[in-house]
Parts: sequence; structure tokens; C-alpha cells
Amino acid sequence: MDREKIEKVLDEKVRPALAADGGDISIVDYDEGEGRLVVKFLGACSGCPAQQQTVEGIVEKELDDALPGLKEVIVDTSVDQDIIDFAKKLLRHEI
Repeated sequence: MDREKIEKVLDEKVRPALAADGGDISIVDYDEGEGRLVVKFLGACSGCPAQQQTVEGIVEKELDDALPGLKEVIVDTSVDQDIIDFAKKLLRHEI
């Protein structure tokens, strides 16, 4: 149920702000017991150096009211394996 609340807040409050800059956000994991949300920024936001400021200034601020049990929002900065494979092919001039 809390995941639905998170998605609703993201849809209504966070995604429009990110979309204005060509980005988006997705939920990677939510641990209700620990109050921990893991998110991944997408599009133009995926490589933005201001991700942590976005989390603190927009994501946490908007989610605090909807989810009083939320203790932390963590940004997943891992790179998808597809991108790594593509980069390897590009560097080997296979593309």
C-alpha cells in the first residue's frame, strides 16, 4: 500500500519537475520496515551531479507528508549492464 502512495506522490509532485529537465525517477526497492526507499534517476537525470540535492529538495520533501515512516531515500547510481555491454562494443569498434 505504501508503494502505491509513493508512486502517486512521484507521479503528481516529483515526475513533472524531473520531466521538465528531460528526466524521470523509478522505484528500485522499498523496505517499509526499515523506512528505506531506493530510487534510480532516468533520462537526463541519470547522470546529473545534483541527484542528491534533488532527493533532499524534492523527493524527500514531497514524500515526508505522505509517508511519515520514511527514514531515508537512497539513490541507486549503478549502471545497467546493457549500457556497459554497448560501451564495450563501441570501444571495440563492433558497432
